[in-house]
Amino acid sequence: MMTASVAVASISLLDKNVSLAPATYQDTAALPDSVDPEAQKLWILAQFVQSQTVDRLQTGQSLQVADRILTQSCEGKSIEQLRADILRAEADNMDSRNGFELRGGYSTESFNNDDDDPRAYLELSWDVLRNGYRANGHRSQALYGEADLVELRGRKKQLVQSYRCRRYRLAQTFSGLYGYLLSLKLELMKPVYDVERRAYFKGWSYLDDYLVSEGDIRELESELRYLSMDDEQNDVSFIYNPPIIDVRIQDVIEEIRNDDHNVRLAALQKKVLSEKERARDRNRLRFFVRKTFDVANTGGNDGMVAGLRFNVPLERQQHDILKYKMDQVDQEVELHAWERISRARAAYAELREQMRRVIKQRYRYLRTQERVRRIFLEKKIAGDEVELARVIARVRTLMDTGIELVRAREELYRRVNEVFLAAQIAYQPSMLMRVSMNKDINRARTGERSVYLWSGMFNKTSNAVIQDFLEAKSVRTVLLSAGRKTDRVKLMEYVRIANRHRQNVELIVGDNNWIEPGKHERAAATVATVSEITGAVHLDVEPHTLPEYKTNREQTMSHYLEMLRRLREAASINKLTVAVPLHWKEDEYRIVGELADSVYFMTYGSPDIKKLARRLEKVMDFVAPEKVVVVLRIDDFEDEWALEQAFDYLRSKLGVKRFAIHQFRKYFSQSGEQL
Repeated sequence: MMTASVAVASISLLDKNVSLAPATYQDTAALPDSVDPEAQKLWILAQFVQSQTVDRLQTGQSLQVADRILTQSCEGKSIEQLRADILRAEADNMDSRNGFELRGGYSTESFNNDDDDPRAYLELSWDVLRNGYRANGHRSQALYGEADLVELRGRKKQLVQSYRCRRYRLAQTFSGLYGYLLSLKLELMKPVYDVERRAYFKGWSYLDDYLVSEGDIRELESELRYLSMDDEQNDVSFIYNPPIIDVRIQDVIEEIRNDDHNVRLAALQKKVLSEKERARDRNRLRFFVRKTFDVANTGGNDGMVAGLRFNVPLERQQHDILKYKMDQVDQEVELHAWERISRARAAYAELREQMRRVIKQRYRYLRTQERVRRIFLEKKIAGDEVELARVIARVRTLMDTGIELVRAREELYRRVNEVFLAAQIAYQPSMLMRVSMNKDINRARTGERSVYLWSGMFNKTSNAVIQDFLEAKSVRTVLLSAGRKTDRVKLMEYVRIANRHRQNVELIVGDNNWIEPGKHERAAATVATVSEITGAVHLDVEPHTLPEYKTNREQTMSHYLEMLRRLREAASINKLTVAVPLHWKEDEYRIVGELADSVYFMTYGSPDIKKLARRLEKVMDFVAPEKVVVVLRIDDFEDEWALEQAFDYLRSKLGVKRFAIHQFRKYFSQSGEQL
């Protein structure tokens, strides 16, 4: 990789007419005017590549996507049904052989045989046992059984073939995301290659530095060429980023044990063996009617006779071969089930090994992503002191770890497919589970986070700094004041930034005077208007702070709840959240919980989290758990570690999963430069 001094020095030598980035890159924040234009293009390109990579790999899709991948159509041709039809046709033909035969003989001279027949006769005979009516009936039933066996085995074979086919189709599923990341890296490395080559000929670097970028480009071009040439892998219209998944192996094993396929197979095999054994009857019995003819007019017998013949071999069977064969079938059933379980366990062991690789690669990628985030943040703060070569090196590493993560996930899905192939059972979504890498921990923080941001701090802090801080602190939702003092232009720009970063914004509105019945319509109009901006409104109305709350509490709360019902109607399908203290009545919490989408419990006033938890526990049960948000005040805690310990305690003690921090200004100042 190019050295920092060489890269920065040689940036200015790039041809001015080379376009290094498409127009979409220009959405990225502009760099200082002092930066060389071509170097600026590389900066913008690096930011674009970084943002696209992070965006594509940010969150795995739902389990439904995994289901579609593992059940995608992969039907191959099968001749089993044709074989079964042939066997049934043979069975029909055999069943029609009822043992009747027409026999006859004629001789011009002597006609001697064992039966002392005359010179001419015509006989109708019926064989009942060997090679006759009963034997052919058993052969027919054996053929019907073999046809059923072929069909039953064919269904299992078709299942196995579909898994084997899907094994190769998985590459096509991941080729969209894989190819997109390769293209991004190639877009980045092409201008880097030009820099490296020029630096080498200027004597500012060595050949081995140049060969790094050249090797990257050749490898990327080769892989992209393969993806475009292979009909099975060139469909990039869908870019899947499926979740990391695991198999419930005990459910798979239980399904194998409950699978009656081999039992039905054994029953058919026994039927076929039994019918074939009966068809091999060595005893013979023939009934006949014979007409003799005295064709030479010798005066001999010229009449009709009826009779029977039988043949019973005088032998002794030493062993019951059929019993041995039946026992063999039973043992094969048990053995086959054991083999399927063993193969499934072995396949799952390989899946677990791949899972370890995926987890390691996932965290390699996250570490690289964090380093890239910090270096871009450093660029915003330090400006030209951050060398472009460092950024390119970090982004290149981010691309490499991201690409390897995609390949690792692809192999993980292939191993999941192998488990079902080894088990030879039909795929069932219930046997799949999503694996969460962080267990509700994001950037070392538990639960879902929100923060209050009031107009004063918002107006004087740049939107970029706000967003960087929220991302660093893993804050998913910002409660932003939308009052008259808030810079409206800056607010609208921040909403656009938040949308790009998948940040939720709840706009804070409210006036304690809204509680008055005559002002409910005015409040409703305000809420309806503001809710259209982000789709979410946070109500900041505190009836307990009004003087009349002490003198006429019931009426004040009744007016508040009536106002809330009207605001719920005004917000319509948009989100409405409210903040409440910890000293209201049960029925009041229930009504608020029914009307609001989220209820923020203002858990203030003490650094003693156990005391706060006891107060909170008495009231939070009256609101649906998924609506509960616990708000802690940053001033109540010594530092962020103490705040995190409080969150952890509330999570383990009360099961709280959503937290909010009051407020941004104190949180920001307490954190210092740790972004």
